[in-house]
Amino acid sequence: MIFFLGHRHFPKKVHFSIEMWNRCIASFSPDATIRFCQEALEVHKHRKHGVHVVSVGSGRAVLESALHSTNDKKQCELHFHCVDPAPTSFGPVNGKVEIAPEADYVLSLIKKAPWLVNNCLVLLNWPEPTAKEYCNKGWDLEAILLLRPMGVLLLVEFIKDEIGVCGGAGSAMLNEWLVHQKQYDMRARWTLQDRLHQSIYEFCPSLMWLYRKDLYPSKPCAERNAPDNSKYLLSDFIDRKD
Repeated sequence: MIFFLGHRHFPKKVHFSIEMWNRCIASFSPDATIRFCQEALEVHKHRKHGVHVVSVGSGRAVLESALHSTNDKKQCELHFHCVDPAPTSFGPVNGKVEIAPEADYVLSLIKKAPWLVNNCLVLLNWPEPTAKEYCNKGWDLEAILLLRPMGVLLLVEFIKDEIGVCGGAGSAMLNEWLVHQKQYDMRARWTLQDRLHQSIYEFCPSLMWLYRKDLYPSKPCAERNAPDNSKYLLSDFIDRKD
């Protein structure tokens, strides 16, 4: 059974092959992931000009397209601003880019649309780890620091290796920031069922929803364990031992 933060039914079905989803989304199931994200986005639905989501490292923007197509426009106007210098670098070779990037980097987007600073949400969907072959030196954290968003949606995994905490998906710098930052509250977090005490070789992604303390009243974090759908996993990012 999937645990949902909300119980609404969205107006359209999402039609993407399982190969289009990353390991995190496939594990929680696309439907559960979309519902988690929609719950977070709809908190901001009162905004006069809609909700502007800056997706950094958007890739082929499959999740962004799914969120847009399942969104109830009567409840919340969604506008996605994708940022990625190489959107086809991950995913199936023949897969199309659902939403083309508006900029290669966050600084370039800010130059084009400076009003997004303090007035957007940031989506980081399975960012690259810090591991040498991926070389994420903190562009995921940089996006948050530059944009100062109202809220942050994270699809990440943090593991420990022989040199300490590193990103299974997401940089070590992002993980360090999550531990020590004081500006945002964690409103909701999902992890995979029965994986809370995993070894470093077990797959344990998280869906996280953070919001700015100065904009929204504080609420207890809604911790949820979701079923493990790992039979659908793709082989992106750090491989685990059998």
